[in-house]
Amino acid sequence: MMYRFSVGDVLTRSFAILARNFLPFYLLIAVIQLPVLALSVYFAVISRDVAGNAQQLFGDDPNEMFLHFAGVGGLVVIAAMLLGPLSTASVTYGVLQQLRGKHASIGDCIRVGVSRMFSVLGVAIVAGLLIGIGTMACCIPGIFLATAYYVATPAAVVERLGVGGAMTRSWNLTEGLRWHVFGLVVCLGVIGGMVQGAFSVPTQNIEEQSLTGTIVVAVLSSLAGVAVDALKAVAAAVAYHDLRTEREGVTSHDLARVFD
Repeated sequence: MMYRFSVGDVLTRSFAILARNFLPFYLLIAVIQLPVLALSVYFAVISRDVAGNAQQLFGDDPNEMFLHFAGVGGLVVIAAMLLGPLSTASVTYGVLQQLRGKHASIGDCIRVGVSRMFSVLGVAIVAGLLIGIGTMACCIPGIFLATAYYVATPAAVVERLGVGGAMTRSWNLTEGLRWHVFGLVVCLGVIGGMVQGAFSVPTQNIEEQSLTGTIVVAVLSSLAGVAVDALKAVAAAVAYHDLRTEREGVTSHDLARVFD
């Protein structure tokens, strides 16, 4: 029977793999994205006025305050854009090993991710710029490109491709199945929103919270974000595996053999 790519199958196996490897994958992504987590907490703290703290830090110069906020916020975005794909690259190795019945250590996952770092970062930058331009232009082109390049990072890791090769590979693998990929992205977005909401402290009265309360909110939100990123990284690797399986009939052993 010919295999068919299915959003339900990808999500089911992604949850199963993440459940079996939650702690190592969670710690793996937390370590890689530690700068993002730290910057996010700091940004949350300086983004509110706690007992005149803003005045103590910046005095009465609103321009200095704005530049500081914008600078930290920009660092959060840039760090997330650069380190997120590295997380996906590292997790991809672990997922493919799991799919063929083997275990991968955190050290092995990081080693593979770092070995493909420049290609993966290049894909993140180029694809991110194209998706951003497409989104600003009309939104729909951005969504289309996001689905077309959805498995570019796993392709760069497994097939040792450069930036252009990985993006072209993803484009070809997703062709004809981009509505399915779009559905997967939407489902992951909804799940991510639910997780963030469940683990975040309500912030509707943020102005009345203490500094400690603000930090707790930021930390919980960041920790929930790591769990969401873990699921998204696993899902991207599983989707790549399933697209290769449908298009080319390869097995889990075939895909993972490149790392042997």
